[in-house]
Amino acid sequence: MVRALNTPTDPELANLSLRLALEWGEDWLVPIQERLSQIRPDLTQAQLDDCQADAKRVFDHALKLGREALKRHGLEGSAAADASRQALLEAFPWLDEANLSRLVSQSLYYALK
Repeated sequence: MVRALNTPTDPELANLSLRLALEWGEDWLVPIQERLSQIRPDLTQAQLDDCQADAKRVFDHALKLGREALKRHGLEGSAAADASRQALLEAFPWLDEANLSRLVSQSLYYALK
């Protein structure tokens, strides 16, 4: 799905995979392959596994960026969120708005834990 972290071969699939990976509730941190195969039955098991791995790499990178933003900007105002958002867009220009917002909020939340 993703040749490099910022170069998806299919941005729509990359965003779908990430959306599934970022879901809260009972599916939080549950591998996405089964849910993704129900939406995209055309994908092979290897492609499903790649989607899971790529979504995890994006999330892990977002966590790193969130920690860095909080170290630089602290909790005052929206500077950390703005910096995290900008860094994520630079790293992953294919992110849709919903995934970008989720990544910013989740990365900052976990950076504070």
